Amino acid sequence: MCAYTVHRAALRLIPAASSLLPHPCCLIPVAFPAGDTLCGHVDDAESDVTAPIVSISMGAAAVFLVGGHTRDTPPTPLLLRSGDIVVLSGEARTCYHGVPRVLPEPELPLPSGLTDAAKDVAGEMMSAVLQHARRCRINVSVRAR
Repeated sequence: MCAYTVHRAALRLIPAASSLLPHPCCLIPVAFPAGDTLCGHVDDAESDVTAPIVSISMGAAAVFLVGGHTRDTPPTPLLLRSGDIVVLSGEARTCYHGVPRVLPEPELPLPSGLTDAAKDVAGEMMSAVLQHARRCRINVSVRAR
């Protein structure tokens, strides 16, 4: 149910992402529990790596690292909070990046889009989904054609 709620919230973000990406074609919502990590990587699976990626953060804050074109380049840390948007385009599109830490924030207020999406989930499950969402970082990546 949490994945369903995250997906519904992500769909509500398409108009905001469309203002940054003229032709969005892929939306990837992911929930990371507090303390979780995402190893440094390059998003190079697409056939066109010149198209930007828009990353929308909701929920818990996280440390985001952006490095260079090799793992030898020291990364620059950024603190991403709920509501922050990162656009990887140009040279940054093919740079290593990752999340070494999702920060715990147990009483985090949720974005209204996520709360509205959770209203579609019935009964006790909604409460469990919202409690889980308050303890995790939700990242929605939007990619262009």
